[in-house]
Amino acid sequence: MSKFANNRLMLKLVLLCCLVGFNSQAAIILLEDFEDNNLTFSASDGLFFDTGRDLFTISPLNGVASPIDGAYNGFNGENFFAADDIDDPQGPGIRSQTLTFNLNISGFNNLLFSGLFGAGGNNLNGNDSTARYDSADGLRVRAQIDGGTIQDLLFFEAEQPGGDVTNNRLLQDTNFDGIGDGLLLSTSLTAFNNIAINGLGSSLSLFIEIHGDAQSESFAFDDITIAGERISTPPPTDIPTPSSLPLFCFAIVLTLSNVVCNKRA
Repeated sequence: MSKFANNRLMLKLVLLCCLVGFNSQAAIILLEDFEDNNLTFSASDGLFFDTGRDLFTISPLNGVASPIDGAYNGFNGENFFAADDIDDPQGPGIRSQTLTFNLNISGFNNLLFSGLFGAGGNNLNGNDSTARYDSADGLRVRAQIDGGTIQDLLFFEAEQPGGDVTNNRLLQDTNFDGIGDGLLLSTSLTAFNNIAINGLGSSLSLFIEIHGDAQSESFAFDDITIAGERISTPPPTDIPTPSSLPLFCFAIVLTLSNVVCNKRA
């Protein structure tokens, strides 16, 4: 096994421990690490890269030059998902794109979402102090169980200082109101772990929505993970209780002893 394969195996083991503790029923239902094109998701208008800085695809696997808006780091393995100026005419020409993951969650409860996220348009590592994100730009993670109510899990939106709605920084939107007010993203991908998905069901749809229509409105993410706990099946009720077993065994011993004694007599 290669060193890289060993690292991926260790990553899965670490994620399992970090996400769901030491529960013996814990399981990772999804781990998309973007290390190949064996995709666990569908893209609303397909993946694209126009050989410039307009892209919605796995980087650098699908020909994307790295760095993009500064060198991303903090992702695992050799690849991550990247998006920038996604309404490019050589792509689908639409400013919003969605990745959809459809999962079988039968037999699981206490679902948790985790992932690594970064942004290259905040210009924290460059000479240009002007951030790039407008009020309509952002990245939003949502979930839906069995076609029911859509749950908001994790949003990143542009801040709007003093009502300014253009060329601002991208931050976590902690109350899902469309305005960034939390942790500032950078080109170092940050882990957001153990975000609860409420409810039980047989199918889960996970949506990662990206909105951006200008160059340098860059997004990156990796290790998209869904974990859960297996629902235990109650044991049968007709099995003898352990407290009755010693009496049963003792009765057998007494019977055998009596038989031996009678023969000797």
